[in-house]
Amino acid sequence: MINLSHFAIFDVNGCRSRALLEFCSVAKVGTDTPVSKGVLPHFLDSAGGIHSDLAIVRLAEDGRVMRGGAPRIHRDYVWMKRMVDKMGLTQVEFVDRTEQIATLGLWGPEARATIQKLMDFVAFPMRTSLRDRQRDQRSGHDDLGLPHLLCRRAGLGAVLPVR
Repeated sequence: MINLSHFAIFDVNGCRSRALLEFCSVAKVGTDTPVSKGVLPHFLDSAGGIHSDLAIVRLAEDGRVMRGGAPRIHRDYVWMKRMVDKMGLTQVEFVDRTEQIATLGLWGPEARATIQKLMDFVAFPMRTSLRDRQRDQRSGHDDLGLPHLLCRRAGLGAVLPVR
């Protein structure tokens, strides 16, 4: 089990959020990425090396959530703010949700069986598709569908609100 709560989480919203994140990450995070799906891009430095490793999930047409490693995220945030100014992107908003969301990861061949002993899969539904996200929204969860479980090949991530 790994505590991933030290990773920073930012909502990046606005009609120009896609342009900003695609420029910064050199990856398609908009039109080719369905709502509720994510990509695992990198921010590159001026020499083309990897500056940061992160995850970007598309939550809506004009909204994404970005998760990055704690040691680098403030630097990334400042850099993105500079890019907003440099590119003249006036319609981009950042919301820091790091203190509101906790994530625990459980990996290994018995991850699902182990977490089933600890959590009710009805109360903490699996999120693997847009249909799942819509179901969660109908039941009163926020845009991230909290709480929920992220299904991965080798394990699960439990995403929970901090209270």
